Amino acid sequence: GQLSALEKRPDPQGRVRFGFVGSLVWYKGGETLVRALGELDPARAVLHVWGDFRPGEDAHHAELQRLAGPNVVFRGRFDNARLAEVYAELDVLVVPSLWWENSPITIHEAQLLCTPVVTSGIGGMAEFVRDGVDGLHFAPGDARDLAAKLRRFVDEPGLAARLARDFPA
Repeated sequence: GQLSALEKRPDPQGRVRFGFVGSLVWYKGGETLVRALGELDPARAVLHVWGDFRPGEDAHHAELQRLAGPNVVFRGRFDNARLAEVYAELDVLVVPSLWWENSPITIHEAQLLCTPVVTSGIGGMAEFVRDGVDGLHFAPGDARDLAAKLRRFVDEPGLAARLARDFPA
């Protein structure tokens, strides 16, 4: 059905809430994202990771768990019917894929749900997210560059709202 955005519920602790939504396979860039979060102040930024998470069985998941600091929360799977609720608790979606994805569905969902996207500056991802207009680009696989882009949302409180205003129809 048609997705409609729920009003964002602000984080009770006043942090910027970044989100990863999807399958935690290595080429989706989760490691880059978890490393980037390690460079941000946990009192000011948190990452919610939504997707099947089995560190006991999957070596990549175990590595993500090992790298994750106190500001990374693995939320596990969610029912797609609850997608709007998931996004109501996210300020910014991060799509840190290491290789080209033509038209990642999560970017379209985020835009329908009024959520700006920070993505790798490659392929279809870079075409669907206009850098500085409805999201930000970073160098694929570069945790330091990603951290610098994410830090902008912490340092510029109006940035997420400004980037959420100008989605393509």
